[in-house]
Amino acid sequence: MTVLKLAMLSLAGSLLVLAADPVNHVEGPGFQIKATRVMRFADSHDRPLYFVEYQYTFAGRETVYIQDLGTAPGSGDFSYFTYEKGLAIRPSINGPILASVRLEETIMTQSQIPILRAPESEEFSKTEGAFTERWKSREPISIGAGNILQNHSKVVRTGDASERFLTTTFIPLSNLAGGLIGAVSVRVSYPDSPGSSEFDFRLERVIREARRKSNALHETSNRIILDAGESVFRQIAAELRAQAEGGQR
Repeated sequence: MTVLKLAMLSLAGSLLVLAADPVNHVEGPGFQIKATRVMRFADSHDRPLYFVEYQYTFAGRETVYIQDLGTAPGSGDFSYFTYEKGLAIRPSINGPILASVRLEETIMTQSQIPILRAPESEEFSKTEGAFTERWKSREPISIGAGNILQNHSKVVRTGDASERFLTTTFIPLSNLAGGLIGAVSVRVSYPDSPGSSEFDFRLERVIREARRKSNALHETSNRIILDAGESVFRQIAAELRAQAEGGQR
């Protein structure tokens, strides 16, 4: 199976050849990738990131490896936020690219680019409030954990050379006494290439306070906000733990 690197368009009777990955859609014998929605956002540091919704099929393959997602079924559909402006699908983490597409916006904003607020990686503590669980489910963690987090908030997918990260945007804390305003973000981190069917994953949280008439979030020592944020974190952790233990075994 080869990667389609040339997109050919018929334009006024002539043939235009673009020497680049296809845009949003590529297909060939037994495979297809189609991005149906791509929308640009900005993070709190004005860096571009993208909401992408896509579907794909690789006939005859039980699993594939998708950049920013990890191991996934051979066919499926996903939606999430990513800093990557492209999709690349491989047979495995170190395998050759089977197919790739560039992502171009399908939805253009009429005014200011919307801001998506999620913590920076360095804001998460490796010790305070963090703990490790064991993923035993047959369902890939990229899907099982991602679905649970998306039930609570938007999810930004990132990674480095050895780990994948699922980070929620800030979840508002409701019904705080005294008119307080707070929010919590939850992050799941797991090995990019687990090497076995069972492996450890980490749960971390960032709890922040906001002042009225301000969009800024800052560290807090307010016990009401900290307790409320911890309660939301523990609720999400319990859902993830149940999925990790049972899931689709």
